[in-house]
Amino acid sequence: MIQQLLDFSRQRPTEQRLFNLPLLLKGMEKLLRGLLPENIQLKMHLETEEAWIQGNPGGMEQIVANLVANSRDAMPKGGVLEIRFFLCNSSTVPFEISTPQVGVLEVKDTGIGIPEEILPHIFEPFFTTKQPGKGTGLGLAQVYGLVKQQGGYIQVKSEVGKETVFSLFFPLCTPSSQKATPAFASSPPRHLKSQPCVLLVEEDPEVLKTLERMLDSLGCLVISAQSGQEAIFLFRKHKERISFILTDIVMPDIEGEEVVREILKISPPCPIYCMTGDTEAQLSKELQTKIQGLLEKPIPLEKLAAILSSVTHSR
Repeated sequence: MIQQLLDFSRQRPTEQRLFNLPLLLKGMEKLLRGLLPENIQLKMHLETEEAWIQGNPGGMEQIVANLVANSRDAMPKGGVLEIRFFLCNSSTVPFEISTPQVGVLEVKDTGIGIPEEILPHIFEPFFTTKQPGKGTGLGLAQVYGLVKQQGGYIQVKSEVGKETVFSLFFPLCTPSSQKATPAFASSPPRHLKSQPCVLLVEEDPEVLKTLERMLDSLGCLVISAQSGQEAIFLFRKHKERISFILTDIVMPDIEGEEVVREILKISPPCPIYCMTGDTEAQLSKELQTKIQGLLEKPIPLEKLAAILSSVTHSR
């Protein structure tokens, strides 16, 4: 409960980074279905595959999970829960957002609805219409605080006995505004197409930044990912451009070995280097024959330069 209060008051520090919101939502679908009983149908409509926001992925997952749980409780007899994500011009939204485009996340249910006199209070901490012992009254207050932490806005519209729609508005980031991850662009500028391009996969944000700077100093274009799913998505999108892959073998969602296997299914051979901070770590015999090497962290600049030289000369 203390954590929930801090989320509401926006005093709890959160790590901010650039992440792809539609990809996060797609990755949550199985989890969200597990939160719902059989008499509630989940429909997910993602109208774009790529929309980057600056925020905290864990906080965003909490937002979505809390809203889904709230909708579930509003449909005791079952119904339909729709999650929709789309883009719109900032001039069309009811809030002042500085970026030209806005990502809109809607969570809509066909539940009991919220009476008009209650709507102004639903984001207040400890306010709840549930029976004693059925909730703390912090769920929507926590959502409100977390949305603000992501730099977003939230509004709700409801019709009693018909539906409730929560709409969340987030400013979109462009890769050029984020020095740490310049290669998240949909396509590289023309003058960079002759540059070697590396897909860098690393969970630890500090290690990621260090490797990005090192590779950038060697003249590489860097596409960065902090999870296995993100890496697979980015490889699919940029596979014609990527010169080689440098991936950790420990990931928060998918093991590095599995990431390598999935990538090998997608495209013809691309040089792959795995890395680890564990001196005892070993790869399966199957993968040892399919990658170019297992590197021990921290990786010296000279080693990265040697890898780059080997890759560019073999192209």
